[in-house]
Amino acid sequence: GEDIADAGTEWVSSFTDATRPAATYRAGRVLLAGDAAHIHLPAGGQGMSTGILDAVNLGWKLAAEVTGRAHPGLLDTYHAERHPV
Repeated sequence: GEDIADAGTEWVSSFTDATRPAATYRAGRVLLAGDAAHIHLPAGGQGMSTGILDAVNLGWKLAAEVTGRAHPGLLDTYHAERHPV
């Protein structure tokens, strides 16, 4: 290998995943999912995967609500289950 002398630090940067979730995923009849609920960097497909899992979590709950089979408060569980992700 070749010795490289320390020329000093000229530039320092930090990396963040730039995740910005909405404060709440439900407000009355409005439910947020996918990019509307949380923003992720496009690298690695994390945003897409998270959005798909939001839809899976919310889909069956909405179906139960529409067909009258949902217990009271079922849609309220969506935020608690998906926001920490």
